[in-house]
Amino acid sequence: MLPPHSHTAVHKTAPTNPQRPLNVLIIDDEEFYRDTLTAYLAAYADLTVVAVAENGAQALHILESTPVDVALCDVRMPLFNGVDFTKTATARKLTCKILALTSFNDDRAMLGM
Repeated sequence: MLPPHSHTAVHKTAPTNPQRPLNVLIIDDEEFYRDTLTAYLAAYADLTVVAVAENGAQALHILESTPVDVALCDVRMPLFNGVDFTKTATARKLTCKILALTSFNDDRAMLGM
């Protein structure tokens, strides 16, 4: 379960297709949150976690070969953070939608997404 003070910001809305579940990529440097989100989303038939990544660079590599509809992305990560991931994904015109996740109360960090 995520802390009650967690904030989310939607980069773009996700497409809906009743024919198949949405493919989800979870990007977070904390294994606990990756595992918790994966377990939580497993209860929803219309969502399938297709991959997890520890940082934005790893996520970009995954997106080269794995179809993803929605990326749940931590904003603050070492190596390659959520803001950099979003900017790079947008520049590469990747089609997945990005949902920013953070437990920090700093809206400025998410404005870059």
